[in-house]
Amino acid sequence: MPKGKKKVGKGGYRQFTDIDTLREQTREMV
Repeated sequence: MPKGKKKVGKGGYRQFTDIDTLREQTREMV
């Protein structure tokens, strides 16, 4: 699973997979 996260705009992450997105959102909140 290639992890190529690219910051889009203001702290926005490209959505590769729903699970990945949820994980990123949780990381930002914590």
